[in-house]
Amino acid sequence: MKTLNKLIIFGDSIMKRVILGKDNRYCFLDEKSINSFSDRYKVSIVNKSRFGSTVTKGLSAVESSLSRDDMDCAMLEFGGNDCDFDWAKIAERPDLPHQPKTSLSAFRHTLTKVITMLKERKITPITMSLPPIDAQRYFEWVSKDKNADNIMQWLGDVNMIYRYQELYSGAVSAVACREKCMMIDIRSAFLDKHNFRDLICDDGIHPNEQGHRLMYECFCNFADEMC
Repeated sequence: MKTLNKLIIFGDSIMKRVILGKDNRYCFLDEKSINSFSDRYKVSIVNKSRFGSTVTKGLSAVESSLSRDDMDCAMLEFGGNDCDFDWAKIAERPDLPHQPKTSLSAFRHTLTKVITMLKERKITPITMSLPPIDAQRYFEWVSKDKNADNIMQWLGDVNMIYRYQELYSGAVSAVACREKCMMIDIRSAFLDKHNFRDLICDDGIHPNEQGHRLMYECFCNFADEMC
């Protein structure tokens, strides 16, 4: 990898370092690990991640950034919101077909477009696989104050949530392989643990403080291998 001076992160609430607090409200972890990484590897880091961001919003963010920001490298972390559904509508009408925020084919296409755009500007793209979901916790979270039986009727079984999210993480890996783009395999680091649920917040989807520490280790290991 070429000399890295400035890295811009484009992602969603995971890379924004959002966690679920003890009062069941979302809050932000401090930037200590990002600052530590910046100091350790002598790289300037700008985090442009946004809560709720999809790959389509990420494309717009990258396009906007290219017009006014210099960068050597861009980290792309998308998929968690793209594979999500409108659970309120599902709870109301489980008999109807429902689509995710971004279809799998559109996700692949748009992620490829972002990678191509960056490469054309001589900017190194780095993708990231998705941390796994705790399906049971996430089901309980999204079905609060909704008809949980209807949601389960539509899902078939609770682990469908895990399997569907895994499709999008797999799509990131496939696109990265096809486009010869570097990827940080966060998912394997979580699944390698005997109980990855201990690394996930009670909402079932956001890594907790311990999970973010593991992610930091993954980033450092990746950087060490590239140096």
